[in-house]
Amino acid sequence: MNRNPKLREDLVIRKVAEGDDVAFTVCDAARNKYFRIDPYTRLVASFLDGDRTLAQVSRLCQDAMPFNDFSLPVVEEAVQDLSAIGLLEDAYQKNLLLLERARSSRPRLADFLRNMLVWQVGVWDPDRFLDRTMGRVRWLFQPWLALVAAIGLVWCLWLVFVSRNQVSFDPGYLLLGHGGSAFQAIAFLFVVILVVGAVHEMGHAYACKNFGVPVHRMGFMLMYFSPCFFCDASHSMLIENPLHRIWVAMGGIYFESFITTSAGLVWWMTSPDNPAHELAYRVMMLGLLTGVVVNLNPLLKFDGYYVLSDLLQISELRERSLRYVRDLLARPFRGASAGTERVIGLRRRRAYLFYGVVTLLYSYTVLVCFFDWLRVTLIGAWSQTGFLVFACLVGVFIRKPVARAASHATAAARKPSRIWILWGTGAACLLVLGLLVRTPGMVDASARCVSAGREYVRADGPGRVAAVLVRQGDRVLPHQVVAILENDSVGAALQAAQGMARQNAVDAAGAQRNADPAVYREAVERQTASIAQEAMLGEQRRRLALASRAGGIVLTARPSDQVGARLEEGDTLLVLAQNGAPDVECDLHERDVGDVRAGLPVTIRLNADPGQKLLGRVVRVYAIPAEEDSLGKARFKALAHLDQAPAGLRLGESGHAHIEVGHWNAYERARRAWTRFVREDLWL
Repeated sequence: MNRNPKLREDLVIRKVAEGDDVAFTVCDAARNKYFRIDPYTRLVASFLDGDRTLAQVSRLCQDAMPFNDFSLPVVEEAVQDLSAIGLLEDAYQKNLLLLERARSSRPRLADFLRNMLVWQVGVWDPDRFLDRTMGRVRWLFQPWLALVAAIGLVWCLWLVFVSRNQVSFDPGYLLLGHGGSAFQAIAFLFVVILVVGAVHEMGHAYACKNFGVPVHRMGFMLMYFSPCFFCDASHSMLIENPLHRIWVAMGGIYFESFITTSAGLVWWMTSPDNPAHELAYRVMMLGLLTGVVVNLNPLLKFDGYYVLSDLLQISELRERSLRYVRDLLARPFRGASAGTERVIGLRRRRAYLFYGVVTLLYSYTVLVCFFDWLRVTLIGAWSQTGFLVFACLVGVFIRKPVARAASHATAAARKPSRIWILWGTGAACLLVLGLLVRTPGMVDASARCVSAGREYVRADGPGRVAAVLVRQGDRVLPHQVVAILENDSVGAALQAAQGMARQNAVDAAGAQRNADPAVYREAVERQTASIAQEAMLGEQRRRLALASRAGGIVLTARPSDQVGARLEEGDTLLVLAQNGAPDVECDLHERDVGDVRAGLPVTIRLNADPGQKLLGRVVRVYAIPAEEDSLGKARFKALAHLDQAPAGLRLGESGHAHIEVGHWNAYERARRAWTRFVREDLWL
């Protein structure tokens, strides 16, 4: 160890508060790194000038803090810590640092291949530009204007909430709009990222300049293969006031809120037929999703995370919390001699425990959902080949945790201890409980109340729909005409029969005047045949007027859309719901059809009255053919009859249904899941 160490002169050191403690932030601008050191290490570093020996530094520190231990071993340990993180002068390390800075200034393909998830391109130093333009935007950093921006975002969220039944939240619509192409979606996304993303990052940069810290790196990057801008606001760690650091963290959302709120105003003030109405809604929704939902999520290392870290006054909150929780989870499996990181303070331990547990649950939930979506997508596209690709991706992802767990298990098996016997006994008890405990299996489905009795108004003969006289929801009386069909051939034949009958009557009258019995009899016979044909065609024409038999309520959606359609004999035009206690129709997923059968119990909760539980049983399981579905796909449904229908239950009320399909233990559930996965996805 160098007996006369010297602290590097290019370091910037600021005092910051961490809860009830005081720490110091060290900015190593040459390596673009930041460190936190305690006040005792800071005191030792302040006396390292390259001339004093460690013994002299020890005496000076002891004089400055006479009630603390600054013996020579303590000072040597502090100097070793400073040297380990590269804060002391070292000629060899300085040359390596210069070479590393020169290498990092040239973007290389190898850097991209090494970390393809985050690749920064187009990096530039905006500090001079920010200095020149700061005077024009300084007026934005006013507390009252920030309050107005926050109210604007809340108003946009409220506007979307109250209009949730009239707007679309489909991601495809937000990118494509109505009838847009893939090129238009890419162009729209590029413009939004270019404008909104640039404004967001400039908000961080101007907030840093407003509080006196520089910004030297800004540019474009690919994060998880998604394009976005970035701004290196790491120098904000040197700001002593935590409220100012929160301003920097929220600066991006603050600047972006002006675009989001302006788009919300345009959407609110324009009519739906205005092209700006749809565009403003899409911009507002993307601003809310990216600016509020994503960036304010404290479980991701975005703006919300740094705000929470500054509010709690705990640096490296995510890393320390995860280490603390993993240490707690691994503590029962480790020996008593294993060292653990000590956390001082009840408030800090509670923060680490809560944030670490929530972050772990959130992260693994997102990963499971992502890999499940990836499995379905790959197997649906490429079958067995897709499964092999999926398995390789999963293997690459879990190779390190599995290898680490196997290593720990092997080391523990070589040195068995009493605690492993306890854990083994507990695992055996869980296996036995998994065999003995049987829980009900449920199939979830959306449900709606439908009529138990229905009448189908069908065409008695071929014809074209000329008019529909009722609308959806109208009450139809018995024998009421609901639609008129027309048939050109029947009408032409009827007119021809009527003309023939009139001509035969004239011929018969002429034969009678001329006293010609033979001609008269022939004319009368033709007239009788024409009258019979006219009566038959008139009956066919009357059958083109469709009427209900028992009456009811029209269930067919938009029946007037069928005007002009051609119907053959037996085709259904309208469906009427007859009076009586309603049944419940449940929409089934295709993979659940095999488990649902008649006689199974059903529990229904309606959206109109979620506190009331309705009981019933499945009476029929059926499918709607693909040709009758608007999306061209076969749909499966289960019809359930209620044991006791409550008073006031109306047709069309919707809710959720749980169909009890059996009782299984843990092993049967695992076998069913495995069988379905192998048979359905792999065809083995």
